[in-house]
Amino acid sequence: MEFKEGMVVLAKAGRDAGSCYMVVRCEGGYCWIADGRRRKVAFPKKKNPLHLALTTHSIGREEVTSDRRLRQILAQWNTAHPTE
Repeated sequence: MEFKEGMVVLAKAGRDAGSCYMVVRCEGGYCWIADGRRRKVAFPKKKNPLHLALTTHSIGREEVTSDRRLRQILAQWNTAHPTE
């Protein structure tokens, strides 16, 4: 499966391993991810897709109106799917 904007992913490697993120954009073989706390939507982190695990959930870009809202959405998803 291919990474697309709005997908919720889990980091598998690096200091952010085990954390949930939303894919902000994908280009040039990399994904830019944000969680609203450490990585803001305006300044996402560049990450190799091999270091990300796909989930079944995605977030509409219109739902993410701010970093605070992104944190809320990811927190709700995290509590509903703690082992995924």
